[in-house]
Amino acid sequence: MQAQDSHLRVNVELADTKSRLDVWSGRFERAGTDPSAIEAEIADSLGRELEIEVIRAESERGSRDPDPDVHELIYKGYAAMFDAATSGLPALRQAEKYFTQALDRDPENPRAQTGLGGYHAVMALQLRVPDPVPYLAKADAILQQVIEQHPNTSEAHHYLGLVHVTRGQPEKAARSFERAIEINSSCAPCYGQLGRALVRMGRSAEGLEHLHYAMRLSPRDPSMPNWLGMAGGAELELEHYDKAIEYLDRAPAFDAGQPRILLVLVGAHALAGNISEARAKLARLQKTQPHLTGEQLVTRFFGKEDGPGWLHLREGLRLALAPTSQPQPRPSEVPAGDLKGTEKGITAIAVLPFLSYGDTAGSMQAAAEMVTDNLTNTLSHAPGLRVISRQTMESYRGQPIDIAAIGAELGVRYILEGSLRMHGDKLRVNVELIDPVTRLPVWSARIERAGGEQAAVPEEIVGRLGREVQF
Repeated sequence: MQAQDSHLRVNVELADTKSRLDVWSGRFERAGTDPSAIEAEIADSLGRELEIEVIRAESERGSRDPDPDVHELIYKGYAAMFDAATSGLPALRQAEKYFTQALDRDPENPRAQTGLGGYHAVMALQLRVPDPVPYLAKADAILQQVIEQHPNTSEAHHYLGLVHVTRGQPEKAARSFERAIEINSSCAPCYGQLGRALVRMGRSAEGLEHLHYAMRLSPRDPSMPNWLGMAGGAELELEHYDKAIEYLDRAPAFDAGQPRILLVLVGAHALAGNISEARAKLARLQKTQPHLTGEQLVTRFFGKEDGPGWLHLREGLRLALAPTSQPQPRPSEVPAGDLKGTEKGITAIAVLPFLSYGDTAGSMQAAAEMVTDNLTNTLSHAPGLRVISRQTMESYRGQPIDIAAIGAELGVRYILEGSLRMHGDKLRVNVELIDPVTRLPVWSARIERAGGEQAAVPEEIVGRLGREVQF
C-alpha cells in the first residue's frame, strides 16, 4: 500500500501455495479527501475481484478431476453463472447442471441451493424462457428457505431481489439488495441492481449513482453489460437520450444477446427521434425471442405489477411498437369524410405556439416564436396539408389547453405542439404530433442544435414529420 497526499494505491497478488505462482494480481487506486472512505472502497473492490478470481481458479482446478467433489461442483456452477454474461443460455444450463449435481451429493448445501435458486431467477429475469412463472416460483421457494435457515447469505438476498425485479416489485427488490449489501459490502452486483430498482421507483439520479459505484467497484465484472444497460435506462428516464444510447451501445459489445438491454435501446432510439433505427433493433430483438411478441416483451420487461417509474421508456416502446400494436391511420389511407380534418386528400393541421423554458426566458420566448412562425410557414407549403393560420393559433397562447376541444373547434386532424429550452450551449426542442380524438401522440421527436442554429429547426421538424408520418 502506498499513500501520497490524497491518493492511495494498493498492489495485491493471489498466489497458489503449492506452485508458489501468482494466480492473479491487481492494482487499485483511489483519490479523495476521506481516507477511511477510500480504504473502504478499495477493500470492497478487492473483495469482489478476489471472489471472481477465486471462483474461476477453483473451478479450473477441479476441471481435471473426473469426479469433482461438492465444493468443486459449486465453484464450477458459479463460474458458469459468471460466463452467462457473455455466453448466455448455454452457460446458464451448465450452471444448473453443476448445482443439481452438487445437491444430489449434499441436498442441504446452502451455497448449492442459492446457486440453483439464482439460476431460476436469472432465467426469468433475462427473458430466456416463454413462461417465467414456474422459474420465479422455484427461485422464490429455494431462496426463501436458504434465507430462513442461513439469514446472512448475501447471495440469497441478491438473487431474491432479482425475483422481485422480474415481478415488477422494485420496493421489495431494493430491500433485498440493501440487505445483501449490509452482509457483504463488496457485492458490486447488489449495488448495480439496487440502482435498477431505484430507477424503477422513479429515483433515476440516485439509481445512476449506485450504478456508477458498481462500475467503479468492479470495472472488469461479468455483470458489466447489465450495469451499462441499467445506466442507459437511468439516463433515458433523465431524458438524456444521447447518453443513454452511448451506454446501451457499449453493453452489447460484452453480450449481444441481452434482450432487456436491447429493449431499452429500442426505447432510447425512439425517444431520440430515430424511429427507423428503433424499429430495426426491435425486429432484430424479436428474431432472438420468437416465443414473445412485441407486447409480451414489454409486459415481461415491466412485470405484471404496473408500479412507478420507466415513464419515458414506456413511451419510447409505445412509439416503436405503434405500427403493429397500435397502428395509427396515415392521412393518405383515410377515406374522405371518415375523419374530421381530412377531406379530398387534404389533411388539416394546427401548430400551437411553442413554449419556452429556462433562465433566459426573454431570448427563449423570441426563439419559440420564431420556430413557431417558421414551422407554420414551412408546413403551409407542404402538399396535402391545410395549416391553421398563425394569428388564429396565437389566441391559444397562455390559455389552458384541451387538445380534443381545440381539434373539434378548428376541425383539424392533427395538432402539433412543442417546447424549447437551452441545455448547456445547445438548443433542445421537443415536439409532438397529436391526434385530438384519442389525445395520443402519433409522432414525437427531440432535436438538439447549437444555440446559433435555430433557423434550421423548423425544416428538420418538417422533414422528420414527413418521413415518419408520411404526409
